[in-house]
Amino acid sequence: MHDRPSIYICLLCGWQGQPRELTRDPDGIRLFCPGCSQPASYLMDLSDTPEHHMEFRRGDYIHSLEAKRAELRIKPTPELRQIIKKFNRILNAEGET
Repeated sequence: MHDRPSIYICLLCGWQGQPRELTRDPDGIRLFCPGCSQPASYLMDLSDTPEHHMEFRRGDYIHSLEAKRAELRIKPTPELRQIIKKFNRILNAEGET
């Protein structure tokens, strides 16, 4: 069990915060990022490593993030750029094996 609550980062806009800060839909079922109002599926728990986060995701995941960010005209934060670089390194390493 964690001593501290998880901190999440939105892989679109770079918002960081705790799950209790997420916005809910009117029915209270779906969660959204309070920074860009996109679904919580774009969030990553910062206690996870990029390797763990990418374990079940592939290159199209990164491309969909980039396309959505371009559609919303959101520029990634410096911290978010570092995470994306790690994701790309993981994907490139997988492609070499």
